[in-house]
Amino acid sequence: MPHKLRSNQEVIYNSETQAFGVLEINAEQIIFQNDGNHYHNVLLQMPVRVVSGSGTYATHLNYNLSAEEWSNFYSSSASELAPDTGNYDEVLETALHYARTNIDGKWGLTINDWEFVTE
Repeated sequence: MPHKLRSNQEVIYNSETQAFGVLEINAEQIIFQNDGNHYHNVLLQMPVRVVSGSGTYATHLNYNLSAEEWSNFYSSSASELAPDTGNYDEVLETALHYARTNIDGKWGLTINDWEFVTE
């Protein structure tokens, strides 16, 4: 089951040093927040690691969605996810799919320049 996104080409991820490499995004933390009253949201924290070369971290992607935004995206993504993955895998894939659909243009890459990978 895919739990990472990987760029299909090397990119410059640090303009100061001109460091480049293939990037990999991992859905490291998916936090469902609920204060018991009116505050309900989903926080997605995803480190972006350089998998070619140094293996260092290039940056982090962080998304903070309302419970409604998450539910709508989760529901609309169901047809694009692998069938019968189970809840845990579905949540991870949905988080990565969210990053993939919102990353367009970053590092000069488009949505089609990212692929789901397993290890």
